[in-house]
Amino acid sequence: MTLGLLNATDSVMNCWLHRISKAALSVVLLSGASSVLAESDEPFIFSTKVKGEEVIVSAHVPAGYQSAVLEISNEVSKGWEPIVAGAMVGEEGIVTFRFPDNQPTGFMRVRAGYTNELPKAPYNGSDYFTVDPGFYVFPEFDDADVPPFGLNPVWSLNHAKKIGHLLNRIGYGPQLDDVTQIEKMGIEPYIESQLSTAEATWQKNEKLQQKESSLFYDYEPTQDKLFVEEGENWRYFKGTEEPPRNWRTSSFNDSEWEVGQSGFGYGDNDDRTKLSDMRFYEETPNDPGQPGYLSLYIRRTFQMRDVEGIEKLILRVDYDDGFVAYLNGKEVTRANIEGIPKYNTTAKKGHEAGSPKDFDISDKINLLKNGENLLAVQVHNDKITSNDLTIIPELVKQSKLDMPSVKRIKDIKALQQLIHLRGIYSRRQLQAVLGEFWENHFTTDYDKLVEHLEELENSDGEEAMGEDQAEQEAAQMEYQEYEFFHQNALGNFGDLLLYSAASPSMLIYLDNVVNEKKEPNENYAREILELFGFGVDNRYSQLDIEELSKAFTGWNIRKAWPNDVKPFPQMAREPFTDVSAQYEEDNKLKTGRTWRYFKGKQEPSGKKVGNDIIPTLDWTKTNFNDSKWTRGIVSIGYGDNDDKTIINDMRNNYMSLYLRHSFTISDPLEMENLMLHVEYDDGFVVYLNGKEIGRSDTMNFTGFPPPFDAEANAGHEVTDKPMIINLKDHFDLLKLNEAENVLAIQVHNTTKNSSDLSIRPRLIERKTSAGSIENGDPNGVWTFRFDPDQHHLGVKTLFKETEHQHRIQPNQRGIRGVQDAISVIDKMVKHPSTSEFICIKLVNRFVSDDISLESYHDRSAPVELLELMDEAITTWNSSKPAGNIAEVMRTILDPAKQQNAFWQDIGYREKIKTPIEFINSSIRALNADVSGDDLPDYNSKLGMELFVRDDPDGYSEIGTDWMDTATLLERMTFAQIIAENADKDVKWDAEALFSEKGPDTKIRYLVPKNASLGKKWTQVDFNDAKWSSVGTSVGYDNNSDFLDFIDLDLKAEMYQKQTSVYVRLPFLIEDPMQFEYLRLKIRYDDGFAAYLNGVKVASANAPTQLKWNSKATDGHPDSEGKELKVFSLSKHIKHLRKGRNILAIHGMNNTQTSSDLLIQPQLRGGLGGGEAVVNYFDRLLFQNSLNQTQKNILLKFVNTNVAERPKSLDPAAADYTQKVQELVGLILSMPQWQFQ
Repeated sequence: MTLGLLNATDSVMNCWLHRISKAALSVVLLSGASSVLAESDEPFIFSTKVKGEEVIVSAHVPAGYQSAVLEISNEVSKGWEPIVAGAMVGEEGIVTFRFPDNQPTGFMRVRAGYTNELPKAPYNGSDYFTVDPGFYVFPEFDDADVPPFGLNPVWSLNHAKKIGHLLNRIGYGPQLDDVTQIEKMGIEPYIESQLSTAEATWQKNEKLQQKESSLFYDYEPTQDKLFVEEGENWRYFKGTEEPPRNWRTSSFNDSEWEVGQSGFGYGDNDDRTKLSDMRFYEETPNDPGQPGYLSLYIRRTFQMRDVEGIEKLILRVDYDDGFVAYLNGKEVTRANIEGIPKYNTTAKKGHEAGSPKDFDISDKINLLKNGENLLAVQVHNDKITSNDLTIIPELVKQSKLDMPSVKRIKDIKALQQLIHLRGIYSRRQLQAVLGEFWENHFTTDYDKLVEHLEELENSDGEEAMGEDQAEQEAAQMEYQEYEFFHQNALGNFGDLLLYSAASPSMLIYLDNVVNEKKEPNENYAREILELFGFGVDNRYSQLDIEELSKAFTGWNIRKAWPNDVKPFPQMAREPFTDVSAQYEEDNKLKTGRTWRYFKGKQEPSGKKVGNDIIPTLDWTKTNFNDSKWTRGIVSIGYGDNDDKTIINDMRNNYMSLYLRHSFTISDPLEMENLMLHVEYDDGFVVYLNGKEIGRSDTMNFTGFPPPFDAEANAGHEVTDKPMIINLKDHFDLLKLNEAENVLAIQVHNTTKNSSDLSIRPRLIERKTSAGSIENGDPNGVWTFRFDPDQHHLGVKTLFKETEHQHRIQPNQRGIRGVQDAISVIDKMVKHPSTSEFICIKLVNRFVSDDISLESYHDRSAPVELLELMDEAITTWNSSKPAGNIAEVMRTILDPAKQQNAFWQDIGYREKIKTPIEFINSSIRALNADVSGDDLPDYNSKLGMELFVRDDPDGYSEIGTDWMDTATLLERMTFAQIIAENADKDVKWDAEALFSEKGPDTKIRYLVPKNASLGKKWTQVDFNDAKWSSVGTSVGYDNNSDFLDFIDLDLKAEMYQKQTSVYVRLPFLIEDPMQFEYLRLKIRYDDGFAAYLNGVKVASANAPTQLKWNSKATDGHPDSEGKELKVFSLSKHIKHLRKGRNILAIHGMNNTQTSSDLLIQPQLRGGLGGGEAVVNYFDRLLFQNSLNQTQKNILLKFVNTNVAERPKSLDPAAADYTQKVQELVGLILSMPQWQFQ
């Protein structure tokens, strides 16, 4: 079967060319009479024409067929319709099909059958179907005249077409280096080199390595110690007026300022100290409005020890919109604030909070001192009507850890770009294709990973990380998974399936991190059967999904130190079982369990002000007499039957309790982490020696201190997450040795009639266990963790009552429980459903879309694909272990015989390229240089944004799913952008691509002293051996504009002495007939005259009569002198000779006192005419499958000016590059280029 394409008249062709160049959608296909040799055993169309109101198609049908049918289509992806059908008697012959020219007809193909059963066709009988029997040979046709799309029988293809087909399928399209490599080593060895796990010498690619390196950064592991952190109390002043000038110094008395926790702000519903009066509102009849203010001033003192040991100091700030920070009165950093800010200064632009920024202030360490220090910050909004403001400063000492640096991907876009770069540049094309294939097969969603990480908490209940860190760590998770698939693309499917199951990105994406024994989550269990292993409804049931979800209970993730992460498969088969952060709590501090408490029926140490009693902090201080308070053992409370001391009279009577406890401590700095651990219901505030050191979120906005009748603003159960306060930031408040310290706590209910209240404080030393790391620690990596406590211990049976039934024994406790799911994965690899489904997907990807699980099961798929599937499944089951991808791919590719379906008609140029295939193949075709990270944007526009697919089924491998009008327009837009070099990050060189040749610029020079040489120095046989040493350019510059271009310096010989210099560039030519064009590219200042073998061929700013001391007729601006200017020498090609040639240049300055001179020549030439360009792409991209009619149309386009008058493409013309780019845009927009 072959495709024929309807003949087009010149007017139609011109119209098509015109429309395609405007990037509109117009697919009128090009053809002329075409054929392959009649000795082929498949039918083929050899001519199509329109006569009057009738379309006439002639086809050759070999012997043995009983019927023939002509089918038509206007969009191949939507199928074919029979138009004419008729019976035959088994003889070879020419079949003529006729049908009315009354409908659009784009594609045509002829098919023949071995029976006389005819499909329903609108036209049949002798008026529309005739046979002229006989034996036919068509010597006038050759391989250059096959129809577009190359859908002729592959067994008739020549070697070049096989190479193109191979690179289209196992790679991202033909590229000159790979074509040359296959021609050099042969098809079979090339395929074997692609299947091998060992990298051949010729496959090493430094260019790819360099480009990949730009997508990564080396992370240096560090340890943070916080001197000031989020949630601590600061003094603050609202910027309704200018604060005192010394507000940021330690001498300033801030006792009149308000107290609040950082972060400060409003508008985001996440601020600890809410500034509800900061935003300006206009007065309305129903609202008095408020004046608002633009700025906030905050101060906090902190203690330092061993300042001398600090190497790196970071101010970490989460802010909206701008700020200035001061350390001990001196500015250390700022953002979005200009000049000397006043209270009413606006930030210069908006900046959203949500991801803290690190400001390195290590050069300001000298401002710190041992003892008390002050951090002061002023924060400003960009406008008084702003919707929000935030300021959360932290002061961090950062120390390097004794660990090697870690390679990390920059972001998700860099990862997307990485897949493109490997597809474009890798010499291991099959590995690049399969790496992308497996990543798409086991698809995950980066966006969901980010959301999950942003919601994580550290062990102290605080947010683990901001948005920026979450995005980077999510990208790194995706990279880890993709890199495994890339490195193991040709390995064992069982490894790929197990790695995916234990991959943190998969565990998050399909919700297995919430798959627990009490409530099994079926998401991952369903998809591993339906999408990753068996295929939809392929020998599994809902019961299997339910049982498998139980097997996967407890599969979770954790963060670990890089050196602690085990390699695969140990990381899955012998996983971590502990959470990320692990601590031992040591109660060796003598805090005791007995506390003094006071019922909150009134203020415990109230102060009368006028007629009011206001709260004070006297009751929190060491000198307060609590001897009349009641004693009680913690926990203290009522309502839950779990308190040691029960307060029976509290409900409906009073809101609060006050507690005090005395203790002593020797040196807290000797302790690793001194923590106050508080379990509470509903809210509390805690004080140390009279100073507040923390409060629950449920006590925000209740006052400083809260009054005795304050209500907690939200409920909190004692069984909820406790609050942990690190006392390292409050060591300055502690009294050492035998001196008495006091912990004081006030605990509040949400309402008087609350059903319960409870408070249980513990002062502990928290010691870090080996391997412990917090979720938010940027030094860690995410890995698989199995949680035995959440694993379902019951019996589980899968594939019940089938020959593949698998029973999992109950009570697999501890780490043994992980084997429940792993045993199923191992079974799945050997299950027939898995071999069928994965082989189908590989055949769809590499051979043909014309087979599915359904058509394989009912044997309705094409015979050659059924045979290939049977062979692939046999290989799957016979490989050791089962499912070796390299062995299966060897069966599919058939490198030794090259006779199976991969090499047959059904596997040749039938598949529409996916977006990444179209983008990568277009860039490879142009040998373009890629930088930046634009390619993922194009991929996204074409509908294939990698790593962010919401649905778990991955992007389709079926080519027809990728083609519709909108996407075709996007493809044409991309083709034009790339062809025109309109994207600064994707550049190609038309001249270099089309075999431009040129000698290395190795010149000698002479500064003439007199006229003795005449013009002899421009001749080929002149002896210049005594001239200067060899270089690439000559000149001098008293400034710096030309210094980068000058190789041989002439300043000593020319400046203020001479204006002329002679330059000679020798070169050899084997065959002068190989040139269609010749050009001189030159940087010059101020003028020159050029000679080719003694004949003057070009000049600029040169006098008519040249002498040994001539001056340039005009100056040449330095800005223009740095640019290469092109001079066409094509009409002087006739002066070239076989063997040695010479380009001689007389360089000139316009004065002896000129400050500079430059002559840097390049001679270039090659076969760059229209026919050469068309033939290049026909050979490389279409394997000589363009017929002469198609070539003529392309040539007519490129050899016509804007007025549609003939004008041959001249490689030396100023518009040459533009014309070639337009031609390339046209070629890459052709329907043929959408197929592979």
